[in-house]
Amino acid sequence: MQIIEQTSTKVRLEDNNWQWLWGIMFSIPFISVGLLIIVATSNLTKLECQRNNSNKIICQRTIISLLGTETIRLSGQLKEAAVVTEYGTGVVLYTSSNINAIELVNHRVFIREKHYKITDTVNAFINNHQQLGLKIQQDDRWSGFLEGIVFLLPGIAIIFKSLAIPKQIFCDFDQSSDQIIIKKQHQFLGMFTQQIKLSEVLKASVTQIPLANRTPWYLIQLELKLGKSISLSSPTRDYRHYQHIVNTINYLIQPKI
Repeated sequence: MQIIEQTSTKVRLEDNNWQWLWGIMFSIPFISVGLLIIVATSNLTKLECQRNNSNKIICQRTIISLLGTETIRLSGQLKEAAVVTEYGTGVVLYTSSNINAIELVNHRVFIREKHYKITDTVNAFINNHQQLGLKIQQDDRWSGFLEGIVFLLPGIAIIFKSLAIPKQIFCDFDQSSDQIIIKKQHQFLGMFTQQIKLSEVLKASVTQIPLANRTPWYLIQLELKLGKSISLSSPTRDYRHYQHIVNTINYLIQPKI
């Protein structure tokens, strides 16, 4: 905050506050991670298998995601299904081909009862030679959305809180008209104007923001005679500068002091 005009009866202050922008930048990692989780894990995975006359099982896996649909045919004959808990792998399918086990889904999962039920269903089909076909699915759309929203909601909350911070503050103190006009310009919410009487102000003061074990930050506040406080500035570490502004305001309010 700076004094841009000072006379015997007037003081004009202006403050440019970049906290709103820092807040939005701080929210970007939360928003990005949340969206990434939702896009990567909110999938519907289908496994379809057919047993031919020679008792060979041919399967194809289809993944329906927000990015589209992907279908692959499993190499070799399906031999076994199992749940791999390491690294959140989930259901894996073993075939007669030389390639490694095929993961049912293409993302990490929290191992739950449904994964064991899927493996039991697949293995029951493999062992039941009378069953000609199998269709199962693993629906992670809702769980993927919930996991992503854990990061997305804090990011959105930070954005809204940041947009509530004024990017500019203008304060006009006029002793002759007994008026104080405080204007706060927000990035998207526009200008908010507040008017109070100079005679209603008890004093201006520098207030320290309570931050434990950190370098202190300070604000300028007006203390009204009715007990209410009004913030005039963005935070700063320069106590002396704010104290100079406060002394200037108090001299206008109480010129004999």
